[in-house]
Amino acid sequence: MLLDCTFTYPGADSFRFASDISIFDYDVVIWDPEHTIDGLYKLMGVGRYAGKPSLNESNSVHYAESLKRRQKEFRDFLSLGRTLVVFGCGPQIMYVDTGKREYSGTGRNRASTTIVHPLDLWTACPAEIEMIPGRGVDIEVASEAIRTLWRETSGFWVYRSVFESFTGTPLLKIAGTDKVVAAMSEFESGGRLVILPSPWVDDPEDDNESGSDDENEGGGEEVAGDDDDEMPDIVSSMVSWVESLAVEINDLPPTWVASYQFPSEIERDNSIAELETKKAQVLAEIDELQAVQAAEALWKRLGTADGTALELQVLAAFREFGFESEEVERFRSDLRLTHGGNLYVVETKGATKSAAEKHAAQLEKWVAAELESGRSAKGILVVNAWREKPFGERNEPVFPQQMLAYCASRGHCLVSGLQLLCMVRAIHGGSATAEEIATILTTTVGPVDGWSDLGEIFAAEPTPISAD
Repeated sequence: MLLDCTFTYPGADSFRFASDISIFDYDVVIWDPEHTIDGLYKLMGVGRYAGKPSLNESNSVHYAESLKRRQKEFRDFLSLGRTLVVFGCGPQIMYVDTGKREYSGTGRNRASTTIVHPLDLWTACPAEIEMIPGRGVDIEVASEAIRTLWRETSGFWVYRSVFESFTGTPLLKIAGTDKVVAAMSEFESGGRLVILPSPWVDDPEDDNESGSDDENEGGGEEVAGDDDDEMPDIVSSMVSWVESLAVEINDLPPTWVASYQFPSEIERDNSIAELETKKAQVLAEIDELQAVQAAEALWKRLGTADGTALELQVLAAFREFGFESEEVERFRSDLRLTHGGNLYVVETKGATKSAAEKHAAQLEKWVAAELESGRSAKGILVVNAWREKPFGERNEPVFPQQMLAYCASRGHCLVSGLQLLCMVRAIHGGSATAEEIATILTTTVGPVDGWSDLGEIFAAEPTPISAD
């Protein structure tokens, strides 16, 4: 039986959730709660309340009774050892008329307000499962139990909710996470409740309105749809897999059978063990490479970041150059560094445009504060200018002409974030030493020359980024 599904299948009967057709004539029931809710808008006497369907008094009674009946049917169905498949979607709220009214005003101005109550269709699902909304298609296998189905249909599923809590076996999860989007619960009776993402198939009702007004008012009987002989492969594969689950517990072999193996089984077991070992080694290598990749990518913050993120990356760069950091008092310079017994104060700024004179004035304030404390310090201003533009499109000067004379008169060294990035990459690539870079930064007055050839640190062509 298919309840409010958006597809048909040869040999399967399609009905509405609120029809009075019993499910006990079937071994497998597949239900799509979200489509049940969507179908409500085709009924006469359905409005909206809080963005959800709001039923009139007649429909309210019918659907409230149908929900109560299906709740019990589903529980009894599983207790008979049968299989219920539900497409996970989380809470499916509709509002029903309670029959109560509130009145205000008098005479012609008298108005009545209908008191409604929320009903959640998802509560018909007979398991302790909590789901939250969330949609996507990036899914991977979480259990061998679904491997066969997944091998045939991967790429044709859309998860519409994510499990917060559940009892049973996880089947599918969001790729790269432990967030479950499909699971199966098995009962002592042999019954199985399977929660799956939604299969990606065309909705026949998009092209064919179903039922008459009279039929819909009563919840309907059969769901109208196209009787195409060409069913999507995903539906056939899903139904075949579900049918394969419906194995009676008494038909399962005794546990001691596993100790009797064919020679071919032993050979495959050995091959599987070897492959698992190789798999573990490959995964370890991948983890190591990904860690190195992530650490290396952090250096790009020198050309993109602002605030604390930029400050920390600049500090990491100066440590690469052989500088040592000293404690910074609150409300003082961003960085206090020493090299060769000399003190350097560093001001870092991320800017969407060029550097400004106020940045140099702030740096000079920290230099003066050090002098008041009895120590002489050289100021270094690091500005990540035009930081919202791609690296290759930053053609404007980082340090405008009007601030150069001021900085030169005070012995400031001016360097951009991208220049620091080029310096770090030069050290890592072996084309420069830490001492050579440190000498440039400690002796330069005004802007640092060179160190701006992006072709020396990046690939010739930027890697295209998917629109997704």
